[in-house]
Amino acid sequence: MQQNHNKLDVLGIIIYLTEENNNTNNQYVKKYRDEYDDIVLNHVITRSRRVMTWGANGISEHKPYDKKTLEKYINVFWEIINRLYDRGAFNE
Repeated sequence: MQQNHNKLDVLGIIIYLTEENNNTNNQYVKKYRDEYDDIVLNHVITRSRRVMTWGANGISEHKPYDKKTLEKYINVFWEIINRLYDRGAFNE
């Protein structure tokens, strides 16, 4: 990674729109995890066609694919909240 003199505090890197069971994607995910270690979030948001329909149709809690996909976003959300909490972002 190229070094510079600017101070940047990165909360995390989200692996987003990757495809499960794709060797090329898995190689990149491994590379990112090896290179950036704890900065990469544990939860991953995989590519889903369901997300494209959410703008027009909304999100259903009753459709299995909506529920499964939404759960991935919620997991990332809570992981980010926990990282913020660990850094004292919610202390007064």
